[in-house]
Amino acid sequence: MSSSSVAAGRSAREHHISVYTELSQQVRAAGLLRRRYGYYWTRILGTVAAFVAIWVGVVLLGDSWWQLLFAAALALVSTQFGFLGHDTAHRQVFASPTWNAWTSRVLSGLFAGLSYGWWMGKHNGHHNSPNQEDKDPDIGPGVLAFTPAQAAPAPGSPPGWPVSSDQALRVAFWSAYGSRLTACLRRELRGHDGLGRYGGEEFVIILDRLDLGAAHQVADRLRAAISTLHVVDGLQITVSNGLAHHQPEHDPIDLHQLLSRADAALY
Repeated sequence: MSSSSVAAGRSAREHHISVYTELSQQVRAAGLLRRRYGYYWTRILGTVAAFVAIWVGVVLLGDSWWQLLFAAALALVSTQFGFLGHDTAHRQVFASPTWNAWTSRVLSGLFAGLSYGWWMGKHNGHHNSPNQEDKDPDIGPGVLAFTPAQAAPAPGSPPGWPVSSDQALRVAFWSAYGSRLTACLRRELRGHDGLGRYGGEEFVIILDRLDLGAAHQVADRLRAAISTLHVVDGLQITVSNGLAHHQPEHDPIDLHQLLSRADAALY
């Protein structure tokens, strides 16, 4: 490299440093880097108060679907703890590094369940190599794919399982109404009767110490209860029952055979 090119390189670098220094001085003179103690103390105390108020409301409300409103509010408050933990970890809240570190530990760890040590290492890696694939941990492969390379299947990996619209509909229905259907069945059974999900939309019910006639009555009662279960306007749930009677002292068969008998009785 010639002496003229070295001089030109130094001149350009000195120019950039000079511009940055001048801009930094203007920002500081405008007070844009002044610590805002009042603002942050208000946010910290207000967020903690909201957190406590939500849990008091949860306890007072008890068993109710309205708890979902508290869950949504808690999600918003937890996000605020993440923001506050971020700002204190960057040492932009207090003048003391110790105050910043311990405030971040309390706000992020205690209230949001976010490890201060793990986050610092991860976030420092992000700032060292922002948005650089295989270097920035914030865009590393995971649940979300940030680049086409991450979205592409790995060599030798098995193909994805195809999901039909019918399968998707079943999954969506069970996620939304499965607990209500289970509760409806349980209300019609005795306390010691067995109830369990078996396969996709199939249930196995064990009616202990009942003859076949009484079991038929229970099956009719379950079918009637499910038919009145409101799901969506214009949609009604129907059920088919298959009964199999087992007397261990007279009919020594295993559970698989008993389930096969009940399954055959469905059709």
